[in-house]
Amino acid sequence: MSIPVIDFGSYSLDEEEVPEEPMHDLRQQLKTALTEVGFVFLKNTGITQEEMDRVLDISLKFFQQPDELKQPFCWTNFGYTNHGWVFPEEERLNPLQPPDLKEAFNVGFLQPDIKWPQGEFREVLTSFFHRSKELSLRVLTVMAHSLGLDPEVFLSAHRFVGMKNNYTTLRTLYYPPVGQEVKEGQMRCGEHSDYGTISLLFHNNEGLQVHARSGEYIDVPVSPGSILINIADLMQRWTNDQLTSVVFADLLDAVIKERHNGYDPRTMTHPTDLDASKLQSGQFDERYVLSSRVRTGRSIRGLSLPPACTRAERREVERVVVDALAGLKDDLAGRYYSLTLMTDAEQQQLIDDHFLFDKPVSPLLTCAGMARDWPDARGIWHNNEKTFLVWINEEDHTRVISMEKGGNMKRVFDRFCRGLKEVERLIQANDKEFMWNERLGYILTCPSNLGTGLRAGVHVKLPLLSEDPRFGEILENLRLQKRGSGGVDAAAVGGVFDVSNLDRLGQSEVQLVQVVIDGVNYLVDCEKRLERGQGIKVPPPIKQFK
Repeated sequence: MSIPVIDFGSYSLDEEEVPEEPMHDLRQQLKTALTEVGFVFLKNTGITQEEMDRVLDISLKFFQQPDELKQPFCWTNFGYTNHGWVFPEEERLNPLQPPDLKEAFNVGFLQPDIKWPQGEFREVLTSFFHRSKELSLRVLTVMAHSLGLDPEVFLSAHRFVGMKNNYTTLRTLYYPPVGQEVKEGQMRCGEHSDYGTISLLFHNNEGLQVHARSGEYIDVPVSPGSILINIADLMQRWTNDQLTSVVFADLLDAVIKERHNGYDPRTMTHPTDLDASKLQSGQFDERYVLSSRVRTGRSIRGLSLPPACTRAERREVERVVVDALAGLKDDLAGRYYSLTLMTDAEQQQLIDDHFLFDKPVSPLLTCAGMARDWPDARGIWHNNEKTFLVWINEEDHTRVISMEKGGNMKRVFDRFCRGLKEVERLIQANDKEFMWNERLGYILTCPSNLGTGLRAGVHVKLPLLSEDPRFGEILENLRLQKRGSGGVDAAAVGGVFDVSNLDRLGQSEVQLVQVVIDGVNYLVDCEKRLERGQGIKVPPPIKQFK
């Protein structure tokens, strides 16, 4: 794998405006590079190699002075301005390794009373700071367009660059010759991610490696006149992992692989299939299956997920989704109930129907910010038949649910697919879309719900089988999970369990519902055999990614 190169000439610092067609190409290329690799070279930016060389040359002259001549400019002399010289082995970017074998000079505070080395140093670095700032804002503009955002979302957040207490920094780095004094395991610059939004890297020698999203370490070539761009940690937070800082990718990819049955997001792609006609069977024995349900979640691209969203973003989610739901017709037509505006009678009816969701009280959810501003911009929509529901701004932007009494899972899934596709069509008609990518499928708040986000479940009576010591192994081999009929933390009552698919990612919606149909039919057959006094067998495990 190599780092992509994009020609930025149509929006370089030499251009005043960029026409729509080149902007469309730029945003598509930049989005592809940053989501698939995580790094990109930009060429023809308007910042020339001569400008870069001048900064590097004058910085080298400063670093090659004796330490006592550099000491008056040490960053610790200037308070919290992030300005000045960082002396050798001051930083340790990887806490498991010895301090980094490098020194630096930070430029972050451009007020006139700050102290600088003599000569052209100040003029050259401040000029380059302003040029780099302007290019950064142009890159952020293209990134915003690529995500379907108003560029002002990013630009306004960078309006204090160069001012006191802003930590946007131009850093010139010096890696001294390596001698015998090098400590075991010491590196010039330890593996790390950057903490801001984006980084622009200008370099003139080999030795740099980047860790791509594929898991590979890529040697960064010297590319005269080009600038390396990478995503930093804050941008990952702002974009809800659509753009990912690569060290976090190492952590999250491992979590995803462990939780999702060995699915490797670096090398695998996720299928989506909402064609309910492909299901085989789907009608359960209703002497055992009491109700059937399919649910998923969807997130609106460009708006932060519930743990990080602002009040305005939460209200925008409500507006976008409620407007779309108002367009549903026929058996999907219904009404929205706002938690802040519903009457006491409406609230009691929703409680009686078991539709109402409560304010989160679990520390796992409250510590993640899920209960902020409760119940502002939260609500429940359901169709007139009360078989198709949408929760708004609970744990996810939306939870979409199809359900009914009895065992007709095929009909439940058909309604689920029709409703979900129609809601997506109506949202797209208003220039919005769901968060999705080919590696992770649909993006939801909890990593356990990546992919389909789908949980197809039934309430099923298994009083005899549930007492058999092999019950857990049977469920595991069928890739099913059980809960009490009252929910995730509830105990089973009367041998009634909520049984659903265990997996979410790496298989399509049709495949996962079929797993539930086949698995529940097997469980019911076991229960019938035990009623007749016959033996049962543990089925062979369903094939896994692991």
